[in-house]
Amino acid sequence: GNVLTTATEINVTIDDNFVNADRQYYVFEAFVNGGEVTLDRDYVIGRPLFVDAEATLNLNGHKIITNVENQETDAIIVREGGKLTINGEGTIEAVSGTDGYAVISEGELVINGGTFKAGVDENGEANAVIYARGNGKVYVNGGVFPNEAESKYVLNKRDADNKTATIEVRGGRFFKFDPANNFAENPQQNFVADGFGSIKDGDWYIVEAANDCVDKGDHMEIYS
Repeated sequence: GNVLTTATEINVTIDDNFVNADRQYYVFEAFVNGGEVTLDRDYVIGRPLFVDAEATLNLNGHKIITNVENQETDAIIVREGGKLTINGEGTIEAVSGTDGYAVISEGELVINGGTFKAGVDENGEANAVIYARGNGKVYVNGGVFPNEAESKYVLNKRDADNKTATIEVRGGRFFKFDPANNFAENPQQNFVADGFGSIKDGDWYIVEAANDCVDKGDHMEIYS
């Protein structure tokens, strides 16, 4: 609008932090309202991204990483009623802190690709990378889990929700973590789906189809 002042020069600048926050708001708006998000660059976030609707995240070769130490440092939380599908190559990483999970699912999480990392907690113990709680469902069809902290909680269900939460693995590469023989659960559980197997290759476990198909009674599942 009009500015009434004496003759002067007015310089308008936009603080870099404001640009980052504003850009992140619009880029990740689909997480709340439902839709597709394709990363156009790396994003450093100061608090978790919450998914309340049905959304798709295409990592597109980029990274989402948290930057807050010793607070709520989870990268993404899929809340009850939300669904998130993760595609493409890229990285989701939570730094060390009180939580520090890469993704928490209270709704439904489908992982088709990407690399997932978590830090350590305030006691120096490795955090879970993917965490299911409540009625949360996690379906891992691909992705890489480097497990640099050599955690036994790469895939983990909250103890109190052992009977209601679901984790099912049909693909992916896991470093020093066997999803078919998961000691994080009590008793230990096999997260690998019927018709698939966990194959040890050095320090890595690779999940792939063990059969061409599995008879589910009322339908056939074809994997080849």
